[in-house]
Amino acid sequence: ALYTGAYESDNGRPLPAENEQARLLLASVPVAVMEQPPFTAHRLYAPSVAANQRLVGYDWDHTLAPRTRLYTHWRTDEGYVTKAADDPPPEVRLPPSYGPWGIVHRRQAFANGPPQYYVPFGEGIVWTGEPELFGETPPPGYMLTLVQHFAAGRPVQQDLVVSVRLIGYEPDGILWDWWDLHDAVPALGAIPTLKWINGSRVQDAHFLTVSPSAPAGQQLGGLLTIYDAFTQRPLPILDERITDENLGVPLGAGEVHPIRMN
Repeated sequence: ALYTGAYESDNGRPLPAENEQARLLLASVPVAVMEQPPFTAHRLYAPSVAANQRLVGYDWDHTLAPRTRLYTHWRTDEGYVTKAADDPPPEVRLPPSYGPWGIVHRRQAFANGPPQYYVPFGEGIVWTGEPELFGETPPPGYMLTLVQHFAAGRPVQQDLVVSVRLIGYEPDGILWDWWDLHDAVPALGAIPTLKWINGSRVQDAHFLTVSPSAPAGQQLGGLLTIYDAFTQRPLPILDERITDENLGVPLGAGEVHPIRMN
């Protein structure tokens, strides 16, 4: 639904619309199922026992560890849908499904082992990790190479730019002391986004420099966003947990290390 409204700037009090409500409904648009399957790292063929649908894949996301999210992707009579479950057990059982000869299976979606990353963006693009800044201890003036990984669930029809920002935080860990930014067409322009087709996987390197004046022990952070090359409009991150707390996908945390003198 699309609403509009107005409010007083000094106290935030809403100005009533004609119907005495704080907002006025302009239009509404129904949400339809997807016509193409989303990208998934764990593809399945599992007809559901309980409903007329088929589990076609699942993905774990540990971007906001220790919080986790499990995505399950389904084929229905109308098209494809994705469901999200927050903080399930690490050995969660998937819904029962039929296997060969009609035998019922209860598969497990294991989250044990290395962390997995799955952050969906608009246009069917998925960031598949990983937060390479985690545990880095570069000295002041050092250039970091942060390689981002993406996959596409369908052809991309926009020219997009990937933006990676390196941040040096104030002692409170919230305010920014300095930052460095590297924006580039994915894969340094070797694979423009208009060339992405269904199932594309792209590695995208970004080069960022620690401030020469960064003090030893300063906390480092990183953020990733994607935007339209022509309109500058950001591509939405389809994970409200991330957008509620961050300006982009967090890329882990590091710390400035003092320069060692030989």
